[in-house]
Amino acid sequence: MVCEYLNLPSIASSVCGGTISVILWLIGDIDLSVQWLLVFCILDYITGTLSACKDHNWNSNTGSKGIIKKLIMFGMIAMAHGIDVSIGTTYIRQATIIAYMINETGSIIENLDRLGYGNAIPQTLKSAIRSIARKNEKLVKNTDITDKKE
Repeated sequence: MVCEYLNLPSIASSVCGGTISVILWLIGDIDLSVQWLLVFCILDYITGTLSACKDHNWNSNTGSKGIIKKLIMFGMIAMAHGIDVSIGTTYIRQATIIAYMINETGSIIENLDRLGYGNAIPQTLKSAIRSIARKNEKLVKNTDITDKKE
């Protein structure tokens, strides 16, 4: 009897709309940088899965960890957006997205190398990504917030 009064398509639409609204509020607008980051995440996951299958070491736990890492990455973007909103800027979120895009690009390149397509990647791109990754690593080591020297 109760089911007659429930409009399930309407409830599903409300849940989806509400979820999308929360995501937009958390990470800001779904601009081109977020769209491209999502493309990079999907490509990384696909190439990672393919390379694991090729090496015969695919397992669902590793795949789940990869998805969780991607969700954490978008959580960090939400935090960066929150900082930007709080201090009235837009560059912290954008810098975070760019850093993750570089990381995803490096991971895609590694996956393609493992798949045997490394020679299809221009050496210039490989070198540029390695160089940026090294500089980023050095920057992170020099600004480690967990290092409390007083």
